[in-house]
Amino acid sequence: MSVSVELYPYAAFSALVIRARSAAIGFSSLEQPQADWRPHLTLLIADEMDRQRGVDVERAIAAEIAAIPVTFSRLAAFGSDPDHVFLAPNPNPELDRAHWLVHDRLGPEAKELWPNYVANRWIPHVMIVEHVPTSQLEAALAAVRESLPPLPLAATIEEIGLVDYPPLERVAVFPLQG
Repeated sequence: MSVSVELYPYAAFSALVIRARSAAIGFSSLEQPQADWRPHLTLLIADEMDRQRGVDVERAIAAEIAAIPVTFSRLAAFGSDPDHVFLAPNPNPELDRAHWLVHDRLGPEAKELWPNYVANRWIPHVMIVEHVPTSQLEAALAAVRESLPPLPLAATIEEIGLVDYPPLERVAVFPLQG
């Protein structure tokens, strides 16, 4: 079981991403659960971490960080096969600070950090649909574009959460209050 630290945008933006996900989910090669999934930016993933320590650190970080305004100007894919379709935010020092705080405080205790989420490798993104075969990528991107309003999209990140998976289980979620 893995654990991740995630940032959650406000409800209206999340609804747009869920609508885009629904439009493109048929292009994915994976069966993707809909019920508990929330749009998010992942800050850290580890194969193992003390959950209570994670909750305590997240609570402290939530008290230090205010809501983060973010602008998403680009719909993109990673260029892998299968691929992942996501919204990419503009560079944002407040988002970078949240990432740094999580890694500074939890990284040393986490076991087997996933390398794509560590400093200098992290690509901030809100995933829309995963595991899209290359042959279906253009169709998936078109479905997402049709379901979203024109970019850029503004959002506010309002919460931080600790998640176990699989199966998906939110261990804790805290409002950003700093």
